[in-house]
Amino acid sequence: MKWLKEGEAEFLAEVSGGERGPGKRSGVFYNPAMKLSRDLTVLVAAGLMRGRGEILFFDALAGSGVRGLRVLKEGPSLSGGRVRCIFSDVSRDAAESIEKSLKRNFAEGEVFEGDARELFHTIKADFLDIDPYGSPAPYLPEALRSVRHGGILAITATDTAPLSGTYPTTCLRRYLAWSEKVEFLKEMALRILLGYAVRVAASRDVCLKPLLSYYKDHYLRAFLQVSRSRGRAREALRSVAHILLRRGSLGRRVVWIYRGGWEKPRDLQLIGPLWVGETSDVRFLKGLKDLPAGERYGEALSLVDTLSEETGYPPWYYEVNEVARALRSEPLSMEKVKERLGEGGFRFSRTHYSATAFKTDAPGEQLEEILYGGGI
Repeated sequence: MKWLKEGEAEFLAEVSGGERGPGKRSGVFYNPAMKLSRDLTVLVAAGLMRGRGEILFFDALAGSGVRGLRVLKEGPSLSGGRVRCIFSDVSRDAAESIEKSLKRNFAEGEVFEGDARELFHTIKADFLDIDPYGSPAPYLPEALRSVRHGGILAITATDTAPLSGTYPTTCLRRYLAWSEKVEFLKEMALRILLGYAVRVAASRDVCLKPLLSYYKDHYLRAFLQVSRSRGRAREALRSVAHILLRRGSLGRRVVWIYRGGWEKPRDLQLIGPLWVGETSDVRFLKGLKDLPAGERYGEALSLVDTLSEETGYPPWYYEVNEVARALRSEPLSMEKVKERLGEGGFRFSRTHYSATAFKTDAPGEQLEEILYGGGI
């Protein structure tokens, strides 16, 4: 291991991963590709500090500890608040390296060696971060116990293949939802993850509200506000549904039915259950923009801007090339798509899922007339 630096934190680790792709499963590794995730964690934690004054941050699957160390070092200066940090990891090497890193950074924190799930029953955190190798599903039931009312639960998922429709039966087993290869598969993946988390929480009389969530390269990330309220949990379930699509068509609609016992035509696709509410909260995102963050957080703040723009739309996006293929036409430029949707009185937004995708409130069945009615 060697000393590395990210943000204002110095830490002991070996470099793993790359520009894309998850790091290794075990050991004390640092994945540079996850820097955006950690930048956003610092900003979200700072926003929580500003509101609460002092918070307890629990880095449950800490690894090198860089996430918690950055919150300790950068959060107070961004927010004017205070933070205490708890780190846990099953690896003795990880726990020992975090202890050394805390001393190196002149910071204080508690470090535990062992399974984080054993601590979820005793620690009550304002911010609990779960960043596993693979799926967060095994940690969710116990993790809900460990977050205070009004606090934040952050989860990462790197098992994108099941969520994106490559392995739908694995998705059904792991997330209790059916995925298929659809045009907006990245958004489907994120919404299945959110829908699963909301349903697990509701079964424990807990409401989870997405504050900021996104899909990036090899992983999905969600920051969820925790409310211990049976009524709010019940209300959150109103935003869990299925999406019905016809193969080879642009028509889509949200339906509140379950897959079992329903005979659907072969040319229809049914995905879900998944989250069909907003995947990010506009007011929360605006609060992050108000933090005194500098150029270091440029990519994170740019993503926040994009997430703000894509709220208020149906729970899917359209790829310009797929639209053209479905309509047997030539692809339009994004500028032309925006122009023609605007002329028809419809809204348009780019989306973080893909540089060639857009969201709109125009019905899919009308896109041919709206986009190609006047020719290319």
